[in-house]
Formats: sequence, structure tokens, C-alpha cells
Amino acid sequence: MTTRDVLIVEDDPLSARLIELALRSQPYQFHLAHDGKTALKIANKNSLDLILLDLLLPGMDGIDVLRQLKAKRRTASVPVVVITSKKRAQDKQTALSLGVKAYFIKPYDQKELLRVCLSLAK
Repeated sequence: MTTRDVLIVEDDPLSARLIELALRSQPYQFHLAHDGKTALKIANKNSLDLILLDLLLPGMDGIDVLRQLKAKRRTASVPVVVITSKKRAQDKQTALSLGVKAYFIKPYDQKELLRVCLSLAK
């Protein structure tokens, strides 16, 4: 099995760990960013297969991170899955209009997250 590079952008260490645990059965190499600025640096330095992005981040919010990822040639085609506590339909619509592949609201179904990640990080 080929290892896939996955970036988890999550400022809460427990939430980041829960995402890792949900995906631990797969050959994923995890990169972790606790803020948007660090996420963009990691994304620009690594060849990523998937990005799991929280929208509520310190400094730069997840929508701004998403816009910058989609604006750069190197990261524009990397699938992004949002995992957030933002429940407003407007937030989801904005994320989807920017190319997000799936939108999970915390707490989320870990099996469903795994299923979606498996379909995207091929």
C-alpha cells in the first residue's frame, strides 16, 4: 500500500488526535498545523494527497486558508474536507463553492469520515 500525505489543520490538539484515530487504519503520513499560516507553509512544501481543514483557526480563518490553497497551482487540486463546529448553511455553502469535497460538523461520524477520505486520497 502506498502511503498518502494528509494535512490536518486543527487548532485543538484533542480534535486533531481524534481525526488521526479515525484514519489510523490507513497508510497515511500525517502533517499537523495548528493555524492557517502554518498550514499554508506545510502545503507549499509537501506533496499532499488530502487536507482536513477546520474553519475556526487562530489568526487566519479556514475560509481564507481554503481560498489561498485553491489560488495556488501546487495546492489547487488537493482535495479538502472541512471538519468544523460551524453549523450555518452559509458557511457550508461558502466552503463548497470554493471546492471543498465534504463538510463535516463536529461531532462527526468517524466511519463516514474514513469512507470519504478513502474515496478522495487515492
